[in-house]
Amino acid sequence: MISHFYRDPLNILDRLPPERWKVIIYTNMVTDLAQTIATIYSHFCIDMTAPYAQTLQKEQEKAHRYKSKHIYSLDKFVLTREQIVKRYEDIFNRFEFEKVYNSSSQS
Repeated sequence: MISHFYRDPLNILDRLPPERWKVIIYTNMVTDLAQTIATIYSHFCIDMTAPYAQTLQKEQEKAHRYKSKHIYSLDKFVLTREQIVKRYEDIFNRFEFEKVYNSSSQS
């Protein structure tokens, strides 16, 4: 299922002119929502209004205060990071995702 959600859209997008699409990395949205959205607007030549920019800033501040209570572990899915990296190495390479196991990245 993951293969479908990553590879199929990318295969379709790669056939389109780059000005018609923009891939957003989730961690960029989490770490800097306002800048990520501004990048999208800029990419598509859309002017951002000042009130919307202020709303984004407030939402970003609110999101930074949020702490999830969920803890995710690959062990529950009988997977290892190495298996995932091997299976989706093309995705890891394309988006320069970290391939080395980091125990702090489990949550």
